[in-house]
Amino acid sequence: MLNSRLLSYLAIFFALGLHAEPLYWQATKGNLSFDIVGSIHVGKSSMYPLPSTLYERLATSNGLIIEVDLSDLKAITYPIPSVTSQQILTTQQYRQLDNMAQRLKQNTDRLANLPPWSSALQLQFLHLHQLGYSAEQGVDLHFIRQAKQIGITLLPLETAQYQIDVLTNLPNDGQELLIALLDEWENQHSMTECLLESWQSGDSVKLEQLLKQTKMSAEMEDSLIIKRNHQWVDKLISPDFLPSSSGHYLVVVGTLHLVGKDNVLTLLQDQGFDLIQRNQNQQATCFPAKQ
Repeated sequence: MLNSRLLSYLAIFFALGLHAEPLYWQATKGNLSFDIVGSIHVGKSSMYPLPSTLYERLATSNGLIIEVDLSDLKAITYPIPSVTSQQILTTQQYRQLDNMAQRLKQNTDRLANLPPWSSALQLQFLHLHQLGYSAEQGVDLHFIRQAKQIGITLLPLETAQYQIDVLTNLPNDGQELLIALLDEWENQHSMTECLLESWQSGDSVKLEQLLKQTKMSAEMEDSLIIKRNHQWVDKLISPDFLPSSSGHYLVVVGTLHLVGKDNVLTLLQDQGFDLIQRNQNQQATCFPAKQ
């Protein structure tokens, strides 16, 4: 989501090897605790298993809290787009779209007739697929499968329909997403490598630095990150959401929501939770291309 760098945050956070250690915190208040893991939404089988502590915490938890249950996506309603990608692109931008489509072996006309948010996400995921990564190997689905195998309750914070509604309600059907992706396409490789290394190292400082380099409008940031962070924390402290107001839960959400302004961790601290980082933090050495 967001611009192409943030699209990468959403879609690219995956590990490079067996020894990845994701960002991992414990938030505690009284008899209630959350083990909070920064997720990546696509990956490879070679990234597993993750640290054994995470599986142990899942097995003894009162539930697995996730963004959305990706294993049970019911029918989603898509509104009629207000604009197509072709309608919001300049002649030069359309040439860029055509060039990207050819590199990814896709039909340009099909992409051009999609709403901008959909074109942007499809291009990003097609690029990742070309590199050998898939959503089926994402951390979210990995933990969902593990939870189902051992009978742990799934507690989704959102529905898939809600996530689609957020995207379809962006100005001009997500024009900002697509144009930023086109503008930054040539930097995708170095940017992706730095995001990967930072996630793999558990380097929250570098991840926040990368986030600050994004060209994101305040409206976009509020819609896609900040508003949702507040909604999630409201649910986490609500007795109507949790099966029990005591015990502990494993929380797996996108790493993007654990860094930057009004992130989930700081919002929990504002609610009186004590926070401890549990992963072994290493410093990433990459230097992404600057905008």
